[in-house]
Amino acid sequence: MWKISVSALLSTLASSASARVEWVEVSKDDFSTVYMDPGSRRTSPDGIVTVDALTDYNAASPKAAAFGLAEKGLSEIEKVSLDCANRKYRSEGGGWRQGQMGQGKITKPYPPKDEWSPAPPYYDGLFAKVCARKSSDERSDRFEPPGA
Repeated sequence: MWKISVSALLSTLASSASARVEWVEVSKDDFSTVYMDPGSRRTSPDGIVTVDALTDYNAASPKAAAFGLAEKGLSEIEKVSLDCANRKYRSEGGGWRQGQMGQGKITKPYPPKDEWSPAPPYYDGLFAKVCARKSSDERSDRFEPPGA
């Protein structure tokens, strides 16, 4: 069961890195740039928002060696769940990639977490974008049960 779940997750993440994904920049500093795929955004009935996030790392940054980019890779794609009301985060799993912008071989996959944790600082921009109040011209992406 576990191997099937990881295989399914990696397959989904592999397709997320394809050219059809429109990555939108949500934050940037001297070490990394965080993007989200607006097309992956889903909101559950209880208000939890799930979205695909891509973090692209700057190998020339002084933080790169300490962070282990040579072993991990230059980018990672992660499916994240955000509890906007409580500013909590949970990883739904992901994987490190050899190349920039989610390209190349997956070097280190990681499984989903069961526990919620405080939002990490590197996702401040993601929280701001995803958890902002929707303007009237944005499309609704609320989950609608079948037959609703």
